[in-house]
Amino acid sequence: MHRYVLGICGGVALFAGVTASAAAEKSLRFASIAGPTAYINTGILEPWFEDIVKACNGEISVELLSAGSAARPEDVFESVQDGLVDFAWGVMPFSPGRFPEGSVLELPLLARTTAEASPAMWHLWEEGMLSGFDGVQVLSVASSAVFSFHAASDLSDLDGLKGMRTRVSGATASDTMTALGATPLGLPIPAVAENLARKTVDAVATDWYALEGWGIIDLVSAHIDIPLGAAGIYLIMNSDTWAGLSPDCQNGINDVSGLAFAKRWGNGLTARSAETRAKLEARGDTIIVPDDAEIGRLREMLASVEASWIESTPNGQAVIDRFRELLAGGAQP
Repeated sequence: MHRYVLGICGGVALFAGVTASAAAEKSLRFASIAGPTAYINTGILEPWFEDIVKACNGEISVELLSAGSAARPEDVFESVQDGLVDFAWGVMPFSPGRFPEGSVLELPLLARTTAEASPAMWHLWEEGMLSGFDGVQVLSVASSAVFSFHAASDLSDLDGLKGMRTRVSGATASDTMTALGATPLGLPIPAVAENLARKTVDAVATDWYALEGWGIIDLVSAHIDIPLGAAGIYLIMNSDTWAGLSPDCQNGINDVSGLAFAKRWGNGLTARSAETRAKLEARGDTIIVPDDAEIGRLREMLASVEASWIESTPNGQAVIDRFRELLAGGAQP
C-alpha cells in the first residue's frame, strides 16, 4: 500500500510516497513558474507528481517550488541543466535561439487547441525533429494553450490591432503581430498583468487560460478569437538526477510522462481555456470571431511570416510539413 502526503509550508508543496518497508529515499526539487494555486500546478503537475512517486515505489519524494521561487522563467532550462533544481517545466520562447524548430508552434493559423498540439509536439521530439535539449533528460514536450488577442480597450474588428503595444512570446509571434500592424513587446507572462495595469502594454497575445492563471482577466475586456500560435513547453530533469534513479523508477516515470503527460497537459489546458472564455463571454466582454472571409484575409497578411520561418529554420519545411500531418486529425482554421 502507498500513502500519499501533500504538505504545504511557505508555498512549498511536498509529495511523498511511503511504503510499509521504507520511506522515500530521494527528495527531488521541482521548479514551476506558476503560482501555488494555479491550475498548472494543482490540476496537472500535482497529480503527475503523485503518479511518479507511486511509479517509483517510494524511491522518491517531490518538493514543488512554485511562483518562480527556484528559477526565473528565462533561467529554467539552465537551472535544471546545472543542477540548481532536479526537474522543471519551462517555456521554449523564454530561451531565445535554443529551440529553433520548436517555434513552429508560434506560427499562426495552424493548431487550434493544445489538446491537438501537445501530442504533435511530443511526436516531433520523439522523431528527432526538435533540437536544443542537450544536457538534460527530456520527460515530455507539449504546447501552451493556443493564443488569441486580448485588449484592455474596445475592439470592433481586426483593424483595431494596428498600433497596439502587444505582449508576445517569441520571435515568430513577434513577426505575426508586426504583420497584423501591432507593436510587439517581449515580456514573460508573469509580468503582463503589472504592465497592463501600468498601461505600458495595451494588449496581450496569449491563451484564454493564461488570462485567469496569470491575473490578467480583470485587465482586458475585448478579444479576437483567432489561433495566433502557441509556445512550446518542455518537462525536463537534470541528467545526473536521472542517472541516480533506479531503472525501475526511470521506467515508471517514463510510463506516465512522454505522450501521456502531453495529453494530460493538453486536455487539461484546453478544458480550462474553454471555461475561461465562457466566463468572459458571460460577463459581457466583446469577443470577435472572424468569419471565413476574414480568415482568408489573415492568411494573406501572414503568409510572409510562415515563409520567413521556413527559410530561417533548420529543416524548416520538413518540420512544418510533419507538424501539419500530426495535426491532421483535428480541423484547422
